[in-house]
Amino acid sequence: MAAIVYFCVVLVLVVNIDQSNLEVNAVNHFKNKNLYQISDNLYGETETMFFSEKSSVDILNDFVTGLAVNFESEYYKATWQPIGISNFKGDVIFDAYYESGSNKSPYVVNNKSYKDIKSIQLNSNVFDMNQVQISVGKKFDNDDYVFDKYNNNIPVILGSELDGVYQLGETLDILYYRKEFKGEIIGFLDSSQKIMTTKEPETI
Repeated sequence: MAAIVYFCVVLVLVVNIDQSNLEVNAVNHFKNKNLYQISDNLYGETETMFFSEKSSVDILNDFVTGLAVNFESEYYKATWQPIGISNFKGDVIFDAYYESGSNKSPYVVNNKSYKDIKSIQLNSNVFDMNQVQISVGKKFDNDDYVFDKYNNNIPVILGSELDGVYQLGETLDILYYRKEFKGEIIGFLDSSQKIMTTKEPETI
């Protein structure tokens, strides 16, 4: 019995050390650097009105493209933003508002039932600076970061907990800022990956 307890304690200790190492690695690239955060003034009805316009995605895309081209420093984008997924097969813990206990009911758009699911949108610097690893499949190619308003097909990488629930090459019906996309699963993250967000090192 003592050996089992000892093994459990050692296992927990090793897991905690691994998690601490992941957090240290996640913040190392940001030492001695000036960090600037971009925000907007879209709140409440103003935000609703903005995203009700079909041009909103184009406006945001132009803004981000302009930053990438003209901003002399490294542009780092790691934004938690729920997306709607039609007929989502994962557990309720993936619900966008699960932790707050305010899960939203599915809603219908163009005869498809969507559920708001946790999602994070990343650019290539996030993968590079946090050394994000893929267990199955591949990372995004450079062209995958370029938004084409005439193409609704986008690549998607899922978290490790959805490996087995979904398969490589499977497609998802996605609703993002009121625009419908077809998401092709190109990879699954390695377990316990951590990245820097606006809050702190967070597991993805």
